[in-house]
Amino acid sequence: MSFNLIFSIILAYPWPIAPMNQQHNISGTFGEFRHGPPIHYHNAVDIPAPEGTPVYAVEGGEVLWIGSGFNGGIRVGRFAYVHVYPRSDLQLGDTVNQGELVGYINSGAHVHFKDGGGASPYPVRNPLMPDALQPFEDPWGTNVYSVTFFSHYLGNRMNPDSLYGRVDIVAGAQDTTGSGTIGSNNGIFSIYYALMSSDTSTIIVGPHRLVEFEYLPSTPVEEVYYVPWSNNQNHYYIVTNYTSKGIGSLNLTDIPEGDYVLIVYANDARDNWDTNYTRIHVVPADTTPPEIPQLLALYTLPDGRGVLRWKPDTSSDLAGYKLYLKFNDSGWIEWATLSPSDSFYITSHPLVLNWNFYFKLTAFDNQGNESNFSTTFVIRRTNSPDSILIVDGNFEESGHGYFEKYLEGFENITVKTLSEEVIGEYDISGYGLLVLSKGADTSRIDTLTLENYMSSGKLFVNGSNVARIYSGTGFIRMLGAAFVSDSSPNDTVVARPCGPFFDLTGVLNQSGQDIIDTTNGGFAVFAYSNDGTAGVINGDSTAFFFSFSIDHVENDTFVVSVLRTIREFFNLTDVSEGTFYGENYSINFLPDGSFSYKLPAESKLKVFDVTGRLILSMRLKGVSGKSKITNLKPGIYIFRLNSAYGGKFLIVR
Repeated sequence: MSFNLIFSIILAYPWPIAPMNQQHNISGTFGEFRHGPPIHYHNAVDIPAPEGTPVYAVEGGEVLWIGSGFNGGIRVGRFAYVHVYPRSDLQLGDTVNQGELVGYINSGAHVHFKDGGGASPYPVRNPLMPDALQPFEDPWGTNVYSVTFFSHYLGNRMNPDSLYGRVDIVAGAQDTTGSGTIGSNNGIFSIYYALMSSDTSTIIVGPHRLVEFEYLPSTPVEEVYYVPWSNNQNHYYIVTNYTSKGIGSLNLTDIPEGDYVLIVYANDARDNWDTNYTRIHVVPADTTPPEIPQLLALYTLPDGRGVLRWKPDTSSDLAGYKLYLKFNDSGWIEWATLSPSDSFYITSHPLVLNWNFYFKLTAFDNQGNESNFSTTFVIRRTNSPDSILIVDGNFEESGHGYFEKYLEGFENITVKTLSEEVIGEYDISGYGLLVLSKGADTSRIDTLTLENYMSSGKLFVNGSNVARIYSGTGFIRMLGAAFVSDSSPNDTVVARPCGPFFDLTGVLNQSGQDIIDTTNGGFAVFAYSNDGTAGVINGDSTAFFFSFSIDHVENDTFVVSVLRTIREFFNLTDVSEGTFYGENYSINFLPDGSFSYKLPAESKLKVFDVTGRLILSMRLKGVSGKSKITNLKPGIYIFRLNSAYGGKFLIVR
C-alpha cells in the first residue's frame, strides 16, 4: 500500500447523514458564487435531505459553536453543520464522538457541510478533495459553455476577431455532481487557459491555472467571478485572474498579428475535464493613453475634509483614475485608484491645519496606458480670516505644476483652487484675493463673474493674450489697462522702481506677450526691458493686471515675490495689521502714523503712495526704536527699508 493511499485513508472522513459510509447527492460545491447579499464564496458543500433528517459528526471533537435560526447549526472540532437544528442537550465545550447525533436538518432542506474555519484552527478547505469526504465517485463531467473577451479591467467587450493588448477572459463553466437535476449546475474545481497556434500544434502562452478552489480564496469575489452575469446557478469565472493574488490578464502586446486558438478547460475535484476552443485574431495593440484629466475644483467641506473635482472622461476604454498627493515637503504619493465613473474624491479626514496639500490626477485605460499628469491643484486650510482663490485659466498647458510655488507666496493663509471653466458655479464672493492665471491661453474669460466679484474683492490677472482678446472692453478698462500690441520682442520684465515691486526683474521663457498702456486711472508697475508697459494696478487700487504670464518667468523667486507683494499690498496677512517681518527686521505701524522697529543696522525708510510716488524719506537711528510719520493724510501707503520692499500700512486720523 502506497504512502499517499495510507495518508488519504487517514485524512478521509464519512458523510454527515446516514448511511455515513454511502455516497449522497451534492447540490452545491465549494467556492461557488453566492449572490448574498453580500456576494461571497460558498465555503462548504451542500448535501440535500428533507427537513428533520438526522445529522451526525464525521469526526469526534469539542463543541465550539451552536447557533439557532435558519443559518444555525453546530460545530464539532474541525467541522461545522449549518442549516441544522442543534441537538438540544449539547452545550459549548461538550465532547462529541464520531458518528454521534448532533442535530437535524432544518427548513433549508440541506446540510451546509463545512471543513475548517470558524473557531477551529483549520483553514477552510474543499470537502470534495480526494483525501476528504469518502466515498465519493464522480463519473459526471464538467462543461465550459461560453468564453467572452473584455479589455483589461473588465472594460469593453472585445470581438475575438480583433483582440489586442491586455485582455480579460470570462468563461461560463459548470460541474455536474449527480444524475438528474440535483447537482447539474455546480461550480467547477479549477479552470485553465492557454493560447495556441492556429493549428493547435504549439502552445504560445500558458497553460495557466489561476482559478482553483482547494481552499477558500483570499481574493475578493469580484476578482474571480464576473459579477454581472453570475448568480447561485450560473458561474462566470475571470480565468485570467488569480484566486490567490488577484488581477491578471492575457497580454497580447508582444504576440504577432495573426490567427490563434484560445483554449479554456475546466475540471472538477475528480479530474473530469471539458475544453472550449475559440478561434481568435490578434491585431496591433492600443498604445494611446487617455486624455489628461482636467481638474475643476479643490476646496474643503465645512468639516474640513478636502474635495477634488474633475471633468468626467467619457472615453469608451477608460479603466479609471490614479490620484497622486503631496503634502508639505513630502514626495508625491500614489494615493488612490478610482473608478472610471468617479468625478470627485473626498478625503477621509479633515485636512491638517496649516499644511500644504497638492493634488494631481492621471487617467488609465483598459490596456494599462496611463495619461500624463493633470494640472496640480493646491490647497491650504488655516484659521486665517482671509482666503485666496487661485483660478486656473491656462488650458493650453494642461498638466502644469505652476501653482505649487504659489503656496510659498501665500504662506499661512487659506488657499483653494478652481478651474476657470466652473467659476460661475461657485460662490467666490468671500475671497479676499482672486488670482486668475491664463498663461498663453486664448479661451474666453467669464468677465461678468469677475466684474461682480470686484465689487467686494481684490483681483490679480496675468496672461500674455488677455489684453489683445479683451481690447476695448469694459473688463480690460476695469483692470486699468489698454491694449497696444501683441508683438513684444522683449524677454525681460522690470518693475518700476517707484511701484510696490521696486527693482524686481524676471526673464521670460516665452515670447509674444501683449504690450499694454495705462487707462482709467491705472498706474504702470512693470515694463518690458526695452519698451512698453507690462503690468498695471488699476485706479481704485483693487486689481493688478500683468500682460505676461508669471508662470513663464524662469526664476521661481520672481513668482513668489510677486505673489507675496500683492498679498501684502492688499493686506492679506497672518500677522496683526500693520506689522511686517522681513528676513532680519520687524516694523509695526499704528493708525496714527507712529511705529516701532527692530533692524540689523541703521536704515533708510521710504514711504510711497499707492501710485508709487515717493512721499518722504527718513533715516531710522539705531537698530531699534520708535518714531512717527507726520503730515500724511489718511489712506494707504507703501514703505520700503533700504532697497527691500516692506509692505503696506494704513494711516487713520
